[in-house]
Formats: sequence, C-alpha cells, structure tokens
Amino acid sequence: SSEILRIIKERIVNMNTVTNNIKTIIKAKGFKQKHIAEQLGLSEQNFSNILCGRKIFKTEYVNSVCRALEITPNELFDESNKN
Repeated sequence: SSEILRIIKERIVNMNTVTNNIKTIIKAKGFKQKHIAEQLGLSEQNFSNILCGRKIFKTEYVNSVCRALEITPNELFDESNKN
C-alpha cells in the first residue's frame, strides 16, 4: 500500500540523515572512522559500509555512536545538518 511505501521511504531518509550526520561530525571533530568503528565493535570496513549505505545502521548502534562522537541522539537524528 502507499502507507507502507511512505514509511519505508521515511526510514530510508532517516538513515541517510543519520549516516550523513555521522560523517559530518567525524570530519568536524577530526575523529578517525577506525576509532569510531572500534568503539562500536565493528571492523573499519563494516563501519565504512554502513556509512556508505551498503549495510544497515542498526538502532542498537545509536547509544554507542553518540558516546563515541560525544553527541546526543537529537544531534544524530537532526535533519537540519545538511551536507
């Protein structure tokens, strides 16, 4: 149905927002992707795949990512951080 498609599209946009915010914050704070990946218990390659959209950003990563990036969940999901 169109409602299901709307929800799927909204979630894709949200995940793109999250991964774009992660990349922007890593760059702005001068962090290394490898360091963030290690804090999540992921390989650098898997973390890179998540940021590029080849793998799914799981909701269980939210708290760990926020701690690693020294941000709040609101900042992670903030749609006003356009690249």
